[in-house]
Amino acid sequence: MWSIYTVVCVLNLTINPFCSVNGQLPINFTNFESCDKAVDRIVLEIDEQLKERQLTVAMKCFINEQVNT
Repeated sequence: MWSIYTVVCVLNLTINPFCSVNGQLPINFTNFESCDKAVDRIVLEIDEQLKERQLTVAMKCFINEQVNT
C-alpha cells in the first residue's frame, strides 16, 4: 500500500520556519500513480489557502514499508 507523507511548515513564526515532519494522511492507495494523482488534486485545492496563511506543505508518496516514523 502507498500513503501520502507530509512536511508542513509555518513560515512567519520565527526567523527559521517551524516544521512538522513525518505526517501521514489517513488514505491508502494501491499504486504510485493513484497516490501521485491524489497529491496533485490536494495541492490544487489547498495551495492558495496555504499561501495566504504563510504555510507550506510538501507531500510525497511512499510505500508504507519504506517509511520509518
